[in-house]
Amino acid sequence: ALWGSIAFAALMALIVSLAARGMAARRRELVTVMTDLGATSGQAAGRVADEAAMLGLSAGVAGALLAGIAALVAIYVLAGRPDPDTLRGYIHPVDLAPVIAAPFIAAIAASLGARATAVRFHRQAARLG
Repeated sequence: ALWGSIAFAALMALIVSLAARGMAARRRELVTVMTDLGATSGQAAGRVADEAAMLGLSAGVAGALLAGIAALVAIYVLAGRPDPDTLRGYIHPVDLAPVIAAPFIAAIAASLGARATAVRFHRQAARLG
């Protein structure tokens, strides 16, 4: 189960990264204009990566909340309406670590994917100018 969850998390991070590349492609004109105005590759990529990181963070929070709700529903269905003391026996603090880390991992993956695409667009725009 541990290796399966790690593989699933890596796959989800890859999907978020690729989706952020698509978001960065929509911001191609911004990168081109920033390049024409003299922005460095890091400045242009940073602007796009910040936007993608915020989107990734909000998507990660939404996913974590939905996963938490789904877990609680599953516990209630399987355990038959447990009381709060029984719930504390099912849910340990270490179980919350992936839920808390998910938004940050999504933000990092989105930022890296968008940054890579923005750097490529900056190189292309700098070649033209």
